[in-house]
Amino acid sequence: MKTNAVLIIDPNESWRENLSEQLASRSVFHPISTAEDGQSALERIQQEKPDVLILELLLPQYDGLYLINQIRTQMEGYRPFIYVVTALDNLHVQERIRSLPIDYLSIKPILPGAVADNLSWLLGAGAAMPSILPAGGEPLELSEVILDFFFKMGANLSKKSTRITLLVVEECLVEPEGTYFSIIYDRVANRKGMNLCAVERSVRSTSKDLRDRGNEVYRQYFPENTAFTNSSFLSRCCYFLRKQLDERMAAGQQITPPLPTKA
Repeated sequence: MKTNAVLIIDPNESWRENLSEQLASRSVFHPISTAEDGQSALERIQQEKPDVLILELLLPQYDGLYLINQIRTQMEGYRPFIYVVTALDNLHVQERIRSLPIDYLSIKPILPGAVADNLSWLLGAGAAMPSILPAGGEPLELSEVILDFFFKMGANLSKKSTRITLLVVEECLVEPEGTYFSIIYDRVANRKGMNLCAVERSVRSTSKDLRDRGNEVYRQYFPENTAFTNSSFLSRCCYFLRKQLDERMAAGQQITPPLPTKA
């Protein structure tokens, strides 16, 4: 089995140690090294070229954004898997982060074990991704259930196209079944200040990304392993999501906003 060299870049010593232990317990991560600041991290990256970077953006000396830019502009042919795990919670900054050439984004607080689980699964080295929904029968936002559905299928939630697709699916679910997708696209386009074609391209891109990743959860819903039209892809996603939502509501869980009742 292929192993992945990992560099953890974070100023918090306890976090580095705990995450190192979690990764070491999974045989696919070796060797594991750490750096506490941007300068030492850059030196290690240039010397060792690790396969995976787990990167906090808030660093002394060089920050994480500088490191990403250096890799992109100064290290031709080197493309590590970049997993940003950051305490930056400013929404505008998060939007900028998502526009960068990164592979995954988590916002702290998050347990080191969850980061290790995410990384194992994203690299195809782990079992099924655990649910990101809260445990128990707490009320849920519809958007949370959709996020969890796509998360388990392997969607790259840091990509703008994925986030647009999630909005399209949410609009589909709150509208009566049979609503034309063109109406949904137009509504999302107006909501996000985009044109309709850009929304369609986002859905097509997400469908292709998921098919290329081809994890076990995706194959349960799409066993054909073939390209789907946007309409077929969205219809099937909504079908399985409605089944999950019906089961949750039958068990007494509240979903907001409520789904339209069936005629």
